[in-house]
Amino acid sequence: MMTQQEIFSQVVSLPFREQAELIEKISRNLKQGISEKGIQKTEDKELTIAERMAIVERLAGCLKMENPPMTKTEEREVIYQYLSEKHK
Repeated sequence: MMTQQEIFSQVVSLPFREQAELIEKISRNLKQGISEKGIQKTEDKELTIAERMAIVERLAGCLKMENPPMTKTEEREVIYQYLSEKHK
């Protein structure tokens, strides 16, 4: 059995027309499989407000910085130190 990478390398070596035909065949196969198994497309489902809020709550804090940004006072102190060293 071929890996995905091997399949991909084989497909990209085909002429564009054959690549397009292959995409169409795969697409039809997927649509047929989805309709036979009764799997709903996720893109057709709109999230409720409760589901959206649950996602937001799960993501809360994931971008928290380890070192918080400097305060205005700290910034001024760094600038003051830099300028005092520069103009000695």
